[in-house]
Amino acid sequence: YKRQVSTQSTGYRLCFIYLGLATVGNLLFLLLDQPETEDSQPFQLTTKFLQTFHLMKDKRMLLIIPIILYSGLEQGFLFGDFTKEVITPVLGAENIGFVICVYAIVSACSSPMMGHAYDRYGKKHVVVLGFGSHYLVFLVLLIYSNWYSIEDLKQHSRYYIYAMAAIYGLGDAIWMTFINTIMSIFFTDKSEAAFSNLKIWQSCGYFFAFYFGALEMSMSSKLLVNVVVLLVSCLLLYALDKKISGGIDSLGDEASRDVEKAN
Repeated sequence: YKRQVSTQSTGYRLCFIYLGLATVGNLLFLLLDQPETEDSQPFQLTTKFLQTFHLMKDKRMLLIIPIILYSGLEQGFLFGDFTKEVITPVLGAENIGFVICVYAIVSACSSPMMGHAYDRYGKKHVVVLGFGSHYLVFLVLLIYSNWYSIEDLKQHSRYYIYAMAAIYGLGDAIWMTFINTIMSIFFTDKSEAAFSNLKIWQSCGYFFAFYFGALEMSMSSKLLVNVVVLLVSCLLLYALDKKISGGIDSLGDEASRDVEKAN
């Protein structure tokens, strides 16, 4: 028992060290020197910091931040809680790598196809698919964690875990590509500040995911947190869709881009 507690403590400590280094690395990125030109402004470092936080006042960024936060939260849940609370009891710790490989392969293979899917089916339909894929996984886990037992998945089919990992990887690919797409379109002239915001809020999502684990929250509570954050994120994306002339599906058109810059 003492060895198990020590192992858990070491794991949490390593996770927090990783998150700290990721945050510091993101801040150091802002310190990178740019090639000096005749138009270079003094106090460039201060300007970069101010641009990063000033961008948070942009209404579009405010509507995007929750889904960025969720992207970190859901990945933290996968690598922290899904591996510990789902894969280990059902398949054993020795199979964690295989399940995560399925997730990674589906995510990696799906990402290049997202651009074609956006063009053929529209961004809103793809976003709905991402919403539904993660909600399906959360719903199954909520049912088993509340009315049955996660270990009951072993009695039904061990391949359910691999299927959930694949579905989760599909949803993750959708969110990652969608976030990067709209960020690059909205903030073309403020890309450094925009993607600094992306990493800041994504790191916050990681932090909360692992912090909830350190608090020893129940599996159901962690799932509900993910469900609520995803729901709020999607409602705000709906508000963003209504704010844009032509909707989210029009993003990328030169006319729409000019309108968005003007706003």
